[in-house]
Amino acid sequence: FEDFEGLSVQMQNGQHIHSEETTDPDGNAWKLQLFPCGYRSEEEGWVSIYLKYAEKNNVLATFSFIMRNACGGVHTEVNYEGPVYLFKEGGGAHGNSKLIKRSEILDGKNDILCDGALCFDVLLQFEEQSSLYKPSGSVLTKML
Repeated sequence: FEDFEGLSVQMQNGQHIHSEETTDPDGNAWKLQLFPCGYRSEEEGWVSIYLKYAEKNNVLATFSFIMRNACGGVHTEVNYEGPVYLFKEGGGAHGNSKLIKRSEILDGKNDILCDGALCFDVLLQFEEQSSLYKPSGSVLTKML
């Protein structure tokens, strides 16, 4: 994300920008959604980031965000390896509303920005989708 310092001054809490769209090996389209001033009022002062899915079929996946430092090394890595997330067709998104304090990124001695840009890698691991059994009649209704 180019000119992060400028973004954090120009944008307000709840406003976001998208990364360029990228595709995974299966051809699914993804974007990063960055809220430089936080997603909601309770995240003001934090940077929020979400992985957004933009396809017409549901996908199950685990993922990690890796925020790079100015030298290209890992500054922060946030793993979502626990539950498998369902990215729903047409724009499902999952992420972190309190990834890192904005002030920590802007503090030059932390050496996070690379020529003013905030850089991320995303690691995705897809899960097999199994068919869910859905009974034809409502069990709850029959029990009542």
